[in-house]
Amino acid sequence: MWQILRHNPGAFYWSLGLHVLFALLLFVGIRFERSVTEAGGQARAVQATIVSDRALEQMVAGLIDEPIELITETPAEEPTEAQPDPTPGVDESEEQTRRAAEAIRLETERLAEAEAEAERLAAEQARLEAERQAAEEARLEAERLAAEQARLEAERLAAEQARLEAERLAAEQARLEAERQAAAEAARLAEQRRREAERRAAEQARLEAERQAAEQARLEAERRAAEQARLEAERRAAEQARLEAERLAAEQARLEAERQAAAEAARLAELRRLEAERQAAEQARLEAERQAAEQARLEAERQAAEQARLEAERQAEAERQRRLEAEAELLAAMEEERLAAELARAQQEQAARERAAEQRARHGADEAQRTLESDPRSELEAEQISYLTERYVPAIRDRVRQVWVQPMAVDRNRTTVVSIQLLPGGTVVPDSVRVVRSSGNTAFDQSVVAAIYRASPFQVPTGQLFERYFRDFDFTFKP
Repeated sequence: MWQILRHNPGAFYWSLGLHVLFALLLFVGIRFERSVTEAGGQARAVQATIVSDRALEQMVAGLIDEPIELITETPAEEPTEAQPDPTPGVDESEEQTRRAAEAIRLETERLAEAEAEAERLAAEQARLEAERQAAEEARLEAERLAAEQARLEAERLAAEQARLEAERLAAEQARLEAERQAAAEAARLAEQRRREAERRAAEQARLEAERQAAEQARLEAERRAAEQARLEAERRAAEQARLEAERLAAEQARLEAERQAAAEAARLAELRRLEAERQAAEQARLEAERQAAEQARLEAERQAAEQARLEAERQAEAERQRRLEAEAELLAAMEEERLAAELARAQQEQAARERAAEQRARHGADEAQRTLESDPRSELEAEQISYLTERYVPAIRDRVRQVWVQPMAVDRNRTTVVSIQLLPGGTVVPDSVRVVRSSGNTAFDQSVVAAIYRASPFQVPTGQLFERYFRDFDFTFKP
């Protein structure tokens, strides 16, 4: 009873009211006085005899000791003449017996009716109690089904989040694999450039274009992946907000129904909802921390791979520079030897020509001598320029292209001519690079100047070749 009063006070008050109503009906239905006149509405004449109290007490005692028999009365006939009753005591005794029997019968009927009414009221109360219990069971079943549905929805959302996370990780892994393959491809191309030294100039330009195209494609792929990830995050956030709004609307409707049913049940439901929200928030926080840790780990791995790739490129570049310097020194020595031999040969030829000219006629000797002296020098100078153009200038241009950073919103179809001053060994003189012929875009020109400073030192010849051709020269840059 106290459990019912605590959980459902309305039912308790209804039950108490019904009991009070039944008690009032029972009290009002009792007939304390009954008329002994039978139904029919016609008065009957009965003979009455006055008896003493002693005789009445004896008759009551006899009724108690003997079984009561119902006496069927017959209406008395009206006497034609008023004659005295020869047995007045006997008629009076029968009348009293009949009245007592009638009173007992009426009382028995009243008790039977009261008992039947009590049984009916008990049955009605049992029916109401059964209906209340059925309603309570239905409400509990509805709450259980709602909780089960909420649990299934939470499991579905968790599975959906796990699937999306797996897809994101797969995409990130594919991107890392693509970067690794690109790094491997760059290493392979570097090795191929080393083996194909004779075709280095043309092949270097083509490979540089392919590298830049691959880098541009990689950056575009990363940008698209980031954009797609951002759109997916926004979609998931919108979906989460929609689901949260629907859940809150359903929760508010349920709370309103429970509040109308019982204030205490609404309070308990509100406590359960707050607990569920706290658990959901805790789970979301843990999931966010896990995702942040996973992203940090992937970012660290990507940076480590990028660092390793840059280190490998730097080492390969250093190795190539050492190889180029060794080749340059060897070629410079060979070139100096060749130029020395060529100069000696030219001097010998010049001496022979001079001796032949002395034997010829003296007229026109000065003119022939100037012709013989100018022709070997101009031929030698053309060979030197051709050699330097094929050997050192492409190496300087490749070095500048490797460190050049293209400005934003500037196309590559531009050409800039700059003046460079070098120190022996190929180091650029500070603040010596200036633009001789602009490309028409200041940002492009400044990026070329900055790339030349970053690419210093360059591979250049030594001796007279450096002083004549690379101490101060104009450099044309085109990506």
